[in-house]
Amino acid sequence: MINYENLRIMRIANKLTLKEMAKALGLNTPGGYSRIESGENELKAKHLPAIASKFGVDLHQLTDDIFFKKKVD
Repeated sequence: MINYENLRIMRIANKLTLKEMAKALGLNTPGGYSRIESGENELKAKHLPAIASKFGVDLHQLTDDIFFKKKVD
């Protein structure tokens, strides 16, 4: 499960605009990326490397930061 709020927080902390993120992911409009952050549109695995690059983290760190961890008994 994705923590979309953390995705938004990371973008803002890196001082990136919706337009910059949309361009990095090959989306046509900033609104397309905004809908990903809101959870309205699905975040696709193919977008993760570009997001990690824009945030200046490796892919493992990004997934640790944006995915909720399920606890297994």
